[in-house]
Amino acid sequence: MFAFASMNGELEGKRIFSSSVIDEFTREQWHHPCPIWGLDFRMGLGLSLNGGYPYLGPNPKAFGAAGGGGSFGLADRENQLSIGYCLNNWWPKAELGARATGLINATYASLE
Repeated sequence: MFAFASMNGELEGKRIFSSSVIDEFTREQWHHPCPIWGLDFRMGLGLSLNGGYPYLGPNPKAFGAAGGGGSFGLADRENQLSIGYCLNNWWPKAELGARATGLINATYASLE
């Protein structure tokens, strides 16, 4: 899904949703600290928006989802970039962790 979203809904000639659908999913619906985790969340329709938890790189318009233990997926339409990362062990904190954020930062650095 994030690969398609990073390409405005179309990848290799196959369209699964329109740019306007992505716009709707990424429009901010909620931006508050989570009362359970105490982390600042920015949410669209079922997707995390960058600028809160989780960290999704330097582009404030990137969006994605984070899972338990440090796994994440993200899409960046401006850079036509998507990343998916799944750990083979559990990161024990309510954050992506050093490996995941390092992967995000190294990927963006490679675009420069």
